[in-house]
Amino acid sequence: MFFYRTFRKLGFPHLTSFESLLTVQKRAEFFFPEYPFRHLVNLYFDFSVCFLQFNTLAAEILKRIKENNDNFTPFQVALILQGATVNKFNLKNNDIVLVNRALRHFEDHPTEFDLNQKCLIFQSVASLDLFFMNQRNLFPLGLLMINSELMEKLHELVENNIINILKAFVHLPLKFSLDLLTALHELLCTTLEKNSNTIQTTFLIKYLDYYAMIAKKRKWEIKRIDLFTKELVARMEYENILNQPQYLGKVLRIYYHFKSEEFINKVKEQLRTIIKTQENCFLNLEFLAHYNVDIEEFLDEVSKFFNFFLILVSFQSSCPFSHHMKPK
Repeated sequence: MFFYRTFRKLGFPHLTSFESLLTVQKRAEFFFPEYPFRHLVNLYFDFSVCFLQFNTLAAEILKRIKENNDNFTPFQVALILQGATVNKFNLKNNDIVLVNRALRHFEDHPTEFDLNQKCLIFQSVASLDLFFMNQRNLFPLGLLMINSELMEKLHELVENNIINILKAFVHLPLKFSLDLLTALHELLCTTLEKNSNTIQTTFLIKYLDYYAMIAKKRKWEIKRIDLFTKELVARMEYENILNQPQYLGKVLRIYYHFKSEEFINKVKEQLRTIIKTQENCFLNLEFLAHYNVDIEEFLDEVSKFFNFFLILVSFQSSCPFSHHMKPK
């Protein structure tokens, strides 16, 4: 299951057939009573990433917790909540009971958890929409506890912690306080002004991308956002950010929301180089068009490609051996 889960997280689901996954799942179910507790929790996470049903596994974990609550470690609590988040649309009754049991364990033993685990739990609980499962429509106590502690420990947060907090606010309802988000933004503005080289470019892109999602959902105007877009423009002078395809969509979403002309001009400048050297150049243009960016200046490159393609097809058609040639 570890290898199946790894293939899927790396973006190679085609390396694993669903039939083989089901076979492994059925074989694993046979050994549930014999597995150590930590292996059951690891399997719960693996099953969730592979989108397998795991109601019987949740029942076995709940049974072990009831027998010996000391088995539950902070790492396992975080792993269960992460697993439930990944597969949240397929949760059954036992899964929901397990999620609430994991959250209650955190609420009873908050000092056992480090800051990284708390940020991860904050993101997981927010993504699970547990407040809608509550008849009184109240926020889970654990969520409020973490929010309060993070406000006090802003200067201890690392980049990954901040991204997890932003992921949480993408899902949190409008009535949840924005005090933590506002304080984080002010802290990062100060850091950019005084010591910008301590912030990684990849973090800046992710930060602005998630902020754009939050601002769109809440119709919220973010102050001093030009500090971030100008910093990205400056870095694009010496960093070819768009050479990494996974960031192109994020960069264009940032432009689409914040509408910085200086920013999009720099994006186009980098794309002029990329479009001549990468096979996926038309995918790049499709991204641009999707986000309402004018692509007229790139149409010459498109024409050159199609002219070359038509010449090649014409040559193959007229060649006497063309019926023996296989198109590449």
